[in-house]
Amino acid sequence: MKNKMKIRLLAIVFIITPFFVIAQTDSTIIDTSSTLVVAENQEAKLAYNRGIKLYGAKDYNGAVEQFNQAISFESVFTKAFYNRGLAYMELGQYQKATADFKKTIELDKNYAKAYFSLGMAKFKNRDYKRAVVNFDLAMRTGFQDVDLFYLTGQSQFQLKNYEKAIESFTLAIRQNAERWEIFNDRGSAYRMLGKLNKSIEDYKTASRLNPTESLVYNNLASALRKKENYDDAALNYGLAIKMDNDNPFYYNNRGTAYYHLKKYDEAIDDYQKAIELKSDYAYAYNNMGAAWMKKRNFTEAIKAFSKATALNAKYAQAWINLGSAKEMNNDIEGAIAAWKKAVVNGSEEAQQFINYYQN
Repeated sequence: MKNKMKIRLLAIVFIITPFFVIAQTDSTIIDTSSTLVVAENQEAKLAYNRGIKLYGAKDYNGAVEQFNQAISFESVFTKAFYNRGLAYMELGQYQKATADFKKTIELDKNYAKAYFSLGMAKFKNRDYKRAVVNFDLAMRTGFQDVDLFYLTGQSQFQLKNYEKAIESFTLAIRQNAERWEIFNDRGSAYRMLGKLNKSIEDYKTASRLNPTESLVYNNLASALRKKENYDDAALNYGLAIKMDNDNPFYYNNRGTAYYHLKKYDEAIDDYQKAIELKSDYAYAYNNMGAAWMKKRNFTEAIKAFSKATALNAKYAQAWINLGSAKEMNNDIEGAIAAWKKAVVNGSEEAQQFINYYQN
């Protein structure tokens, strides 16, 4: 009966493989209209023009100073508020940017670009709900830029509204079908819905548009792995590594594909490389322990699982696996101690293993 328990425990060793989901984009739209100096409010216009030039030269602090002067001369200078907000955005001062965009809208409720930029400020602050609201207002006031739809899609993705994200990414693609990141991100939304064929199709399109982008190959491989196509998954993880051979996550992920192909030596090599690149990579240690378990080298498995739990004391699955390895190594007392740690960290499964020995 004890031996049967050991075999069952060995079969449940768990693999965790983080994957990258979406790309990121930055998009600011400066308003350079009406920048010619005129007789009325000449000082304000001169300062505004200087601000525009400094912004274009990426001297954002200097631009803010000039827009400040423009506003001091003309307190309702809508475009000065708007462009100062953009300069604050570039400086990472999102609260100040938000205040300027709101002032812009207060002065002109139909200023569509201000709604968009306000949404982007919220997006950068990870306030995705308010980002979506302002992106919608931008659209309703006539703004129809590809990044409006793309950032709306990204926001909806972060809110786990994957169907809505797909709708927005599709609108973005209709405006520009040459941007790999939009196909990549729509592919990720399809993947989250379990629509793997559509996900794979989008990732392949993204890879054709940008054949040197490692992120796309990693995501494509993860979708293929989800379909249990481990050979092609390993191949595409390999392409991701070829494009970026210093990314520990790619090695960990390819190791998992090798694990499912029962190529345990190759899996261990990849997990080891991931750890060399990221010494605190608890998941890679756990996964390496799983591969050692399959090779029935319980001593090495214990070392790997112990390191995973040392790096992340709340890693319940690693505690379960450590207990399993110790059990297989005939250290029942040590196994129970590890499973108790798993229970403390929320694992009901581990309690069943404890009960088996203590009841």
